[in-house]
Amino acid sequence: MDVASLRSLYDYHNWVNDLLLDVAEKVSPEQLHEHFGASFDTIHGTLVHLLGAEAIWLSRWEARAPERPDAEKLTNVPAIREAFQASRQKLYAFIDGLTDERLNASPKLDSAIGSFEIPLWQTMLQVVNHGTHHRSELCEMLTRCGQPPPPTDILIYYRQLGAN
Repeated sequence: MDVASLRSLYDYHNWVNDLLLDVAEKVSPEQLHEHFGASFDTIHGTLVHLLGAEAIWLSRWEARAPERPDAEKLTNVPAIREAFQASRQKLYAFIDGLTDERLNASPKLDSAIGSFEIPLWQTMLQVVNHGTHHRSELCEMLTRCGQPPPPTDILIYYRQLGAN
């Protein structure tokens, strides 16, 4: 894996997050907190979970204590969007400091499933893949609120960029 390819995947990841935040802004505050039975139950809970996952993984890569988002302060979509923008800046600062060599190295990481050594790029892909899983849940919840999101396929993103 190379840094440019990884950055492209994070660009897609952030494009989809922004797209779904745009749609989430159209739901009522009640719908934002409605219980749907998804992994994190509500649109709000799922968005905050996605944000938290970014923070936790970044802290692992930087070998520091995690700074989890405070769900109590993230009461509406504009506040959540602002937190995603701050997270994005931190993630891109990390990515911008990477070399292909470091990206392919296997640092020791500590996680909820234990300590392990795995190429850094694989854990960084986990954030995008994990996001895809929970964004699919968001799409379902938003649709049930009468706000179906547009397609989120990576090819649509690349076509919008004019890529081949």
